[in-house]
Amino acid sequence: MNAPTPDLLSLNSMDAAVNRWTAEAAGDLLARHFNGRCALLADLGFSGDLAVGLKWKVGAERLEVLHPDADRLAQLRRDNASAPVDTWRSCEPLALSLLESKVDLLIMADVLHEIYSEAGRVGFDPGGGIHHELALAHVQRVLQEAVGALTPDGALLIATDVLPSRVGTCRFEPRHRHDDSFVNSATAMLRAEELGLKPGFGLEYEAPQDALAVLLAEFDQPTPGMIRPFLSLEDWRTMLHDIGLELRLIVGTPAEVQHAREANFSLEPALWPEKRAVIFALRRG
Repeated sequence: MNAPTPDLLSLNSMDAAVNRWTAEAAGDLLARHFNGRCALLADLGFSGDLAVGLKWKVGAERLEVLHPDADRLAQLRRDNASAPVDTWRSCEPLALSLLESKVDLLIMADVLHEIYSEAGRVGFDPGGGIHHELALAHVQRVLQEAVGALTPDGALLIATDVLPSRVGTCRFEPRHRHDDSFVNSATAMLRAEELGLKPGFGLEYEAPQDALAVLLAEFDQPTPGMIRPFLSLEDWRTMLHDIGLELRLIVGTPAEVQHAREANFSLEPALWPEKRAVIFALRRG
């Protein structure tokens, strides 16, 4: 029996698996490392059940959702009218430090890759390549603003896909023709010449290991025009350290995601990249 194509896979169930893994990792990190009183929990972009669950877990007095797009914010508010959100606030990421009240815990779940992808577009062309240094500088400015929004004992909670730490190339092979079609369409959208992906014999491809991680992230959770993993764990450590933060993290791949990857692609077992990290970051004391 053929494996299901990405189009037939339940994207909702894949998202649900990622969300469950993220919530468990976040809860574990907060249970071990977040010991302060939480008067204000803020969520940039609205992570839904994650934010609501963490509100109860840390005993937050208030939950405030932040979003730069007023229309999108209004839609989120309508769609989540029963959610225990105290304030829905329009706020640009580069104005976080100007919030009226300082934040004890700021959630940034799956928003930084959007900021990276949009800020780094060459000529602001949605179909163009991403200028890595330009995009990264913008992300760092947003993180600096986020730190400025925190109370002295406040912390950031970041959920993001990550690039592998190891360098070098690997060979992988789609198991089915429809998987090969996915690779072709995804690499066209993601600009294969920038990824360094090269076709090999038959259905085989050769790719830098970070390029494979980008491709697999698109397979897991399609986000056209976006690059989900854009930094390795070491690069995350360096960037957060440079803005005065220390971090604790959990990294891994949801079991359902790994199963789908292995069902559709052939790769040496040791070379599968970890998908995701949840990072708890607070000021160095």
